[in-house]
Formats: sequence, structure tokens, C-alpha cells
Amino acid sequence: MINDVLVLLKNQLNSYFASLSLDGSAADFPAINPATSQFTLKPGKVNVLLYRIEKDPVMGQRGTPSCPTMNINLNVLFVVTVTDYQTSLKYLSQTIQFFQTHRSFNPQNAPDMAASLGELAVDIITFDLADQSALWLMHTNAYLPSVAYQVKTVVFGSSASNIPSTPINTIDLQVQVQP
Repeated sequence: MINDVLVLLKNQLNSYFASLSLDGSAADFPAINPATSQFTLKPGKVNVLLYRIEKDPVMGQRGTPSCPTMNINLNVLFVVTVTDYQTSLKYLSQTIQFFQTHRSFNPQNAPDMAASLGELAVDIITFDLADQSALWLMHTNAYLPSVAYQVKTVVFGSSASNIPSTPINTIDLQVQVQP
């Protein structure tokens, strides 16, 4: 499900870039180095990077005991690795413009979106300098032009079909109460 959300964002952003006559495959995921299990940002791209998953503090856990749901938010970083700085700022600006005009996604406005994702809202995240430094230190990179967004709300367990069914056994007990 998380994969579906990130692929949707990447594909929607690439469609937007293509509509502007920019490279329609500019948005991509980082590569994973199998030897170190660390990611490597792809050069010449807008790298789409999941950096945090959190339980939605407002929606939290819902549903029923037999069909619980959990709502999560995904924090996604869009890192531009185009070597020409002016071009990287252009891609960064267009990424911000795209999400400013596409603040929510649903199957009606994003036909390639899986219906099971429901509605996703996208909002920019503003870091203070210390948090931004910590984020880049965590990724062992120097700062590159980037912008972060929170994708709300991804629902897990939204239907009974997502939960494996196990038979429920009943036991009849007869209890005698002694005076």
C-alpha cells in the first residue's frame, strides 16, 4: 500500500513534468546498494524518498474490533540531484507548484490510483534549521535542493478482506454456583 502511494506520486509528478515539456521521467526512486543496504540518490532526478511513517494523531485507530483500521501519514522528501543548480531549482519549483495545485488525490482526479487508497491529502512540511540538518545527517548527504510533504491519510485494514479470516470456535460452559 505504501508502495502504491509513492508510485502514484512519482507517476503524477512525471506526468506534470511531461506536460511542461520537461523530462517526463525526472522523478524516480533512489537506488539501494545491495552491498551496504544504503540508498543512493540517482543523479539528474527528483528522487522520491520516504523518510518517516507515523500514526495519524487525529484519525489514529478506528474501525471495529473485528475490522480495525489504522491511519498513517507518510513523510516524503523530494530531492533534486540535477547537476546544474539553476535547473535543479527549476525542478524544485515545479515540484512545489505541482503539489500546490494538486493537494489531494482520489480515483476521480488520479485515474491510475488504486481505489483502495481512498483519498490522500498532501501538505508541505517546513523544517527548522536543526531538523533539516538532522534529516540530511541521517541520510549522510550534504543538503541538496529539496522539499518535504506529508501524505495523509493512508488507511490500513479498511476492509474485512484485508484481514485474514480465522475460524472462531465457541465453547459452551455450564457453571454451577455453590451457595
